[in-house]
Amino acid sequence: ARQLLAGLGTWHWVLFGAVMGILVPVLEEAYFRGCLLNALRDRWGPGIAVVGSALAFGLLHMNLLLLPIYFLLGILTGLLYQRTGNLLAPVAFHSLNNIASIAVLSVVF
Repeated sequence: ARQLLAGLGTWHWVLFGAVMGILVPVLEEAYFRGCLLNALRDRWGPGIAVVGSALAFGLLHMNLLLLPIYFLLGILTGLLYQRTGNLLAPVAFHSLNNIASIAVLSVVF
């Protein structure tokens, strides 16, 4: 991964940022908060829905070392969704998080 990221040109970083900073948050939040959280909430209530969707979100990333961080981000986006009733807030939060991560990566690599 390090060699791949180190070889990216400016336009590659822009494309990578657009996909990871916009497309991925929209798709992941639509599924994990829009679909999964709603289905879990209908069956088991809001608390289990937030925790369950956050755990699924964390496990999707397939990194046990970072699982607690992904789980926490899933909790925060789930609570944002519960509080606002729409996906705009969790998508914006998720996008900002990903864009910040990409900015750090672009400086490191």
